[in-house]
Amino acid sequence: MKNTLTALLIFTASTLLGQVPSLTTANINAIGANKMYYVADSNANNLDGINGANVTWDYSNLQGYTTTVDNNIVDATTAANASDFPTSVFADELQGNFMVYENQVADSIFAQGYTFSEPSIGDVLVLLSTNELKVMYYPFTYLDSFNDSISGTLDIVGGFPISGDYVGEAIISADGYGTLLLGTNTYADVLRVKIVESSTANLGLLGTIPLTRTQYNYYQPGTQNFPVLMHTSLDAAGSMQNIVYSQDLLSIIGVNEESQSISFTVFPNPSADHLSIELKSATESSATITLSNILGKKLQQKTIQASSASIKTVLDVNDLASGVYLVTVNAGSSRATKRIVIK
Repeated sequence: MKNTLTALLIFTASTLLGQVPSLTTANINAIGANKMYYVADSNANNLDGINGANVTWDYSNLQGYTTTVDNNIVDATTAANASDFPTSVFADELQGNFMVYENQVADSIFAQGYTFSEPSIGDVLVLLSTNELKVMYYPFTYLDSFNDSISGTLDIVGGFPISGDYVGEAIISADGYGTLLLGTNTYADVLRVKIVESSTANLGLLGTIPLTRTQYNYYQPGTQNFPVLMHTSLDAAGSMQNIVYSQDLLSIIGVNEESQSISFTVFPNPSADHLSIELKSATESSATITLSNILGKKLQQKTIQASSASIKTVLDVNDLASGVYLVTVNAGSSRATKRIVIK
């Protein structure tokens, strides 16, 4: 009776307000499919409270960077860890680093594990050998949801090698549909899929580490298969990281902020061991300085008190790998960001 009532409500809504978008097997990406995303502001709100029928998700003020990442669907049998996932058919690769090995069974897709590299710990291999994760079933539309348990092992290779048990549960739901405002563009008939994956890794001497991934994928099923926007939050034992990807190039972070009542210099740039930061002007009594990687992951943060018109501080970057990083200064409602290079 409950399912009949739900179906009736959806039918009534679609009749009065337009067709409810649905993901179908036609939206499954084939091997060779790819999508380029722009890295967006990791501080963006996840808009979790905006859900339901015919809602509007307003990301019109979302800013980002010119940095891009590629999302590719590749043949799992030719991927780097093919021997670890012998029954996987395709792999969902993000920027040549994070790889999800998957298989399609009838009208459902299952993830059989992940591989990714973390500079601070090494290469990570998650094998869902005991209980793989059901990623999606089709058709999938507003108010559809399911839970799935996962279990297997987690191995860290390189650095400090270690192995342990990996168990958890995922909840996947289509919690809303409507209009997505992204930068200067408007996307109609968008379906939002929310994924909450909670797991623990028992790593022996390192203890049991809780991991939570909350991801919001905004699909426009009638026009494309990849999400238009992805907002992901990762919580590893209390250490938070947000990652936001947009298919559209957004207004660039730092362009508008530099004209506000805050400015600073960073030197030397490039640097090999330290960064000197001088805050030249601010109307606030304190400022927060954040060092992050190009994906928005916070690496260092400190708050300094204003004792004069010019404030100076130093960040130690001796342990950072070579690459491009971001230094952001927040003082009250003012904000400025600069790119720096570690060599």
